[in-house]
Amino acid sequence: MKTSKPPTKSNGSTKRPASESLETRLECIARRHTSFETLETRFGGIDFKEVSVWGLKAALEEAYQLGKADGSKPLGA
Repeated sequence: MKTSKPPTKSNGSTKRPASESLETRLECIARRHTSFETLETRFGGIDFKEVSVWGLKAALEEAYQLGKADGSKPLGA
């Protein structure tokens, strides 16, 4: 299992190529901050993981920043 590191300051950069789908960008965030390899439901215990508070917070902050940066674009664009 991938272990999360304690919180560190980052520049909050979430810039990605515009061609990447929302799903792809969210999966990248999940992989970077948690031990999830995918956000697809696989039915069973593999869908449940322990996530550190700081890992969850970092993932949520990055997703929020992504949303702010893409604010004028419709979801999934």
